[in-house]
Amino acid sequence: DRKLKEYHNRRGYSEEETRRWLGWLAKRLKEGQQTEFLIEKMQPNMLNNSRDKELYKISLFMILCLILCLIFRLFLGLFLAITFSSIFDKRIKPYETIKFSWQEIKNIIIQMLICAPILALILGPISVGPISGLFVGSSLGLIFRLILWLMLGLIGGLMCELMFVLIKGLTEEEIKTRNKPNQGIKESAKNIVIVSLISWPVIFLSVVLLPLVSAENVEPVSLLIGLIGAFMIAMLLGFSFAGRPVIQHFVLRLILWRSGSIPWNYAHFLSYATERRLIKQVGGRYRFIHDLLREHFAST
Repeated sequence: DRKLKEYHNRRGYSEEETRRWLGWLAKRLKEGQQTEFLIEKMQPNMLNNSRDKELYKISLFMILCLILCLIFRLFLGLFLAITFSSIFDKRIKPYETIKFSWQEIKNIIIQMLICAPILALILGPISVGPISGLFVGSSLGLIFRLILWLMLGLIGGLMCELMFVLIKGLTEEEIKTRNKPNQGIKESAKNIVIVSLISWPVIFLSVVLLPLVSAENVEPVSLLIGLIGAFMIAMLLGFSFAGRPVIQHFVLRLILWRSGSIPWNYAHFLSYATERRLIKQVGGRYRFIHDLLREHFAST
C-alpha cells in the first residue's frame, strides 16, 4: 500500500487504477499458472467474458473486411473476408524471425528446371502473344514464340516459388533475447513490410510484366495497372502472414483497454510499476517482485 501511495500521480496513474490493472494481470498469471508476463504473449483467453470474446471475433472480421475492400471491390472484399476469416487462429503467434534455407532454394531451382515444360503450358497462356503466335506468322516466328512461351513459364514459376520460400521462411520461433517490451509484435510488423516489398516486384514481374513482354502492343496504362495490382496483392500477402498476429494483438489490446483491464500504453504503465518496485523487468519480460505480492493482487 505504501508503494502505491508514493508519487502515484507522477505519470498520471491513480492508486485505484494501479490496483485494478495489477490485479487483472495477477489473476491472468494465476489462471495460466505463470510467473512471467510478456506483452506480445497476450492471448484472447485473457478476455474477461464471453461478450468481449464475441466482440473480439467480430472486430477481427470487420478489420479483415475493411482491408480486403480497400484492396478489392466491396462485394469481392466481403466475400474474401468471409472466406479467409478462418486465418485468424485462436492463439496469437507473432512471426518474429525470417529464416532462409539456401539448400531449399537450390532444390527448388532444380525442380523448376525439370518441370519447365509443364510450367510453360500452365503459365504461358496468361499472355495473348504466345497464343496468337501459334496461328499467325512464319515458322521461325512460331519457334521463337514457343521458346518465349517456355521461358515465361520457367521464369514466372521460378519467381513464384522463390516468393513462397520467403513466406515459408517466416517462422513462429521466438527471439532468444528480448531487449524491449512487445518486441515480438514489433518484429512481426516489420516483417509485413519485408514480405510485401519483396513480393511486390516478384508478383509484378511473374504475373504482369513477363506476359506483357510477349504481347504485340504494350500500353503504358497496362503497366501502371499491373504495378498497382501487384502492390495490392503483395500487401494482402504481407498482411495474411506477418500481419495476422499484429491485427489480432491490436484488437485484443483495444478490447481490454475498453473494458478497463489494461491502460492504453501498457509498456509505459509496466515501467511505472517497475519504478514503484511492484514488479521487475528483464528485457521485455515482467514479473512481480515476490509470489506473495502476486497472490495479494490476485485476491483483490
